[in-house]
Amino acid sequence: MRKYVYQQKRMKNGKPWKSKTYTGVYMFDGDLKETRVSLKTTDKRIAEKRLDEIVALEERRRAGLLLPLALTTAASKPLHEHLADFVADLKSTGREKEYFRHIQSRNSRMLEELGWQTISGINADQFVAWRNRLEGKPRTKNHFLDALSAFCNWLLAQRRIETNPVEHVRRVSCPRGSKGNHRSLTPDEITRLIEAAPERAAVYTLAIITGLRKAELRRLRWEHVHLTDQPHLKLPAELTKNRRSDIAWLTSEAAELLREHNADGLVRGRVFRDMPTHQTLDEHLKRAGIAKHDHLGRSASFHTLRRSLVTLCHLNGVDRRTAMAIARHSHSDLTDNVYADLEALPKREAVMRLPSFRKSDGARTEMRTEALDAGRDIETEPDAPRVFNQSRKALPGKDAGQKKTGPVVTRQDPSKNGAGGNRTPVPESSAECFYVCSHPFVLDLTPGDDTLCFDPAA
Repeated sequence: MRKYVYQQKRMKNGKPWKSKTYTGVYMFDGDLKETRVSLKTTDKRIAEKRLDEIVALEERRRAGLLLPLALTTAASKPLHEHLADFVADLKSTGREKEYFRHIQSRNSRMLEELGWQTISGINADQFVAWRNRLEGKPRTKNHFLDALSAFCNWLLAQRRIETNPVEHVRRVSCPRGSKGNHRSLTPDEITRLIEAAPERAAVYTLAIITGLRKAELRRLRWEHVHLTDQPHLKLPAELTKNRRSDIAWLTSEAAELLREHNADGLVRGRVFRDMPTHQTLDEHLKRAGIAKHDHLGRSASFHTLRRSLVTLCHLNGVDRRTAMAIARHSHSDLTDNVYADLEALPKREAVMRLPSFRKSDGARTEMRTEALDAGRDIETEPDAPRVFNQSRKALPGKDAGQKKTGPVVTRQDPSKNGAGGNRTPVPESSAECFYVCSHPFVLDLTPGDDTLCFDPAA
């Protein structure tokens, strides 16, 4: 090991210059280069003593007896200064103003009410006890946990703490369908909302057609709007939430509303100088006769318009991948399970299309299926039987001693390479021996005829 102190010397303005204070140099065995530290003293004996203390401390740290220097420095720094550094980092990385404002306000409140002064004061048990006393909705409590976790994760990434103290704190259960979740609007409600607020018709229509979020619409500029033969918005990466450039196509109605909104013929500047507040939207909903909350307690907010777009895509038969691209989602689960309003989907109509079963006289069972495409029932006329296969071929029973009342006739489509479906025996509750296929079919039950015939292509 090598260590020494010296006064720096160099040429300054063509003349030799010597520093008044001493600088220490040390190098342990195995180090590739020397380490220099400013000793900030003009006395050589004091400089040598300070260098000895620094070297001794570094030896203990390398032996694992002390924390790294970065952790030691961070531990003595006030916690509110760490929070200020975190917020400044969020601003420099381009995060939205509303996001780092919530991060700062929520963490500041926790630091003040919990009395945390330094990093060592952050305690998961204290936070859980404080959260249990907190009055608010489950979503609000989870917002405080998210803010604290984001702060601790940043401290961990900056090597200011060794572990995240609230990493294993569980979130408060917040079931879907509870009050506070967004719902979607029906086409009739959307029309009434736009008609009730003509001064906001452009922003509401654009939110419905493009699915742009409130913050994205706030940053939208006339330079991004192209009202040509194919009206669209050219969204740059700095405007969208996922930081990816994209194109949002516009309908002729949305393009016409934007032309009316730009009465001054601006080519630069913000499209919307101000956005409707929560109170403004509530007033427009009341004016349009739209309930703020539905029967499940879900509320209507500005984000409801984006959810309505995804729901309308599902209702109008848009395939999943296209709906995902329109909403600019990175995962289809987000489009299908979060933004699609399940209560607005035609679940009752789908159930009504299921086959119905009823027993007729005797041991036979009649099955009636509905035609999904035509939306009508396919029924068998007793006086005019429907025969789908003229060449009937009887299938032998599974057992020679099994009771038979008539043969079972099937027909396979040659274009399917013989894939006529697996024949599955009906449970023994029926005295007859017949099989059903795995695809929709129609049974032909003719009074007095012991032969069952079905068409697998029906």
